[in-house]
Amino acid sequence: MIDEQTDAPEIVKGRFINVNFIFFSMGSQESDLNKIYGSSETGASGIPSNLANPFLRIVAFVIDSIILGVVAFLFLVVSGFSMVAGGATLSPLAAITPILFMIFAIAYFLVTEGMMWSASPGKKIVGIKIVKEDGSNLDLVTALIRLVVKSILFAIPFVNFLILLASLFFMFTSPKKQAIHDMIVKTYVVENK
Repeated sequence: MIDEQTDAPEIVKGRFINVNFIFFSMGSQESDLNKIYGSSETGASGIPSNLANPFLRIVAFVIDSIILGVVAFLFLVVSGFSMVAGGATLSPLAAITPILFMIFAIAYFLVTEGMMWSASPGKKIVGIKIVKEDGSNLDLVTALIRLVVKSILFAIPFVNFLILLASLFFMFTSPKKQAIHDMIVKTYVVENK
């Protein structure tokens, strides 16, 4: 992996995208970065050696979306929202349902990522978690900052899709496998051993 003439890793010399590294470094297999920087919890470069596969992050996102979607549906049912042949009818509780659901969604991420597991339920199910730059679990403040940054980035109309594509690009191609909000807040998503 190290070129003997320059001592530079191949990944730096133009072979940045290694298909095996990006698409098949699942589970306990060592990634190219682990071989370059060592297999300790945090390599010589400060990059954790157990970075999560980006596909696992996507699966975790889908799981969290399903959970939140079911809860949103239950909020609507409980609030009395109903569709009838003549149109939709709203109860007074239904008017505040979006606010109640937003509070639930914020608590969902803050409690699970900042207080319990350093992972959302989706991340917990697929075996990954979020850590700070020093390798420690998220605390409530860092989880809140991460949630606010992510919410702001993905709430910008017309730009949010480009931010999503850029985040996916960086997750799959950068050595740190960070999405844009991870870069800003200085967090990593790693395998939860």
